[in-house]
Amino acid sequence: MSSGMRIIVAEDEQEFNLRAASLVVETLESLNNPLVTFPTGMTPLGMYRALVAEYRDRPLWRTLRFVSLDEYAGLPPDDPRLFSLWVAKECLDPLSVPLENRMCFVSNASDIDAEARRMNEWLLIHGPLDLAVVGIGSNGHIAFNEPGTAFESGAHALALTPESIRSNARYWGGEDHVPRHGITLGLANLAAARHTIVLASGAGKSDILARALTGPVTVDVPASYLQTISNVSILADKAAAQYII
Repeated sequence: MSSGMRIIVAEDEQEFNLRAASLVVETLESLNNPLVTFPTGMTPLGMYRALVAEYRDRPLWRTLRFVSLDEYAGLPPDDPRLFSLWVAKECLDPLSVPLENRMCFVSNASDIDAEARRMNEWLLIHGPLDLAVVGIGSNGHIAFNEPGTAFESGAHALALTPESIRSNARYWGGEDHVPRHGITLGLANLAAARHTIVLASGAGKSDILARALTGPVTVDVPASYLQTISNVSILADKAAAQYII
């Protein structure tokens, strides 16, 4: 486990959400015009609600710059399955983050590989990330970076794995409704972040969290890149943290 890593274990869901929100605000308030990426899903949802309830009036949101973590490919700009619309609804809009400060993947770009290059070029100019808030998948994936993804990868397009399709099916009414392709920030983009917060909840994440933080650094577990960087905070509930405490 990296010496630049701290582990915070929450006693319950309420503490998890409040600690996550306070970690984000504590980090962002020490930065000027911070560039951040946020995840989607059930794990960070309580954090977003806590940010809105407890911190929505903070001046920092007016200068916050947001960049997409990942996105489905091939969807129209008003499709409710878009991650960018979900994050906007749950977090960016209630916090009044300016629209002009949001850099999102264009899902229906005619050339999705060119769209990935556009993001990499943008990050070369405006990056690196100041804060990456990420979750961890049950197979160790981070964003859409599945096992086998090179640690040197920048933003890239990809075909979703059957596991990713299955795990997202519950949000969209069945596997048939889940898009088959995506686009994501790469592990190199994420590893370059000045600060990283990892959110993990539930016993189903306990084994992979331990493998990511204490096992070999290997592309078979993409989240193991966390061992190679500094300024990492792991926020887990007791179930997820059972093998690392």
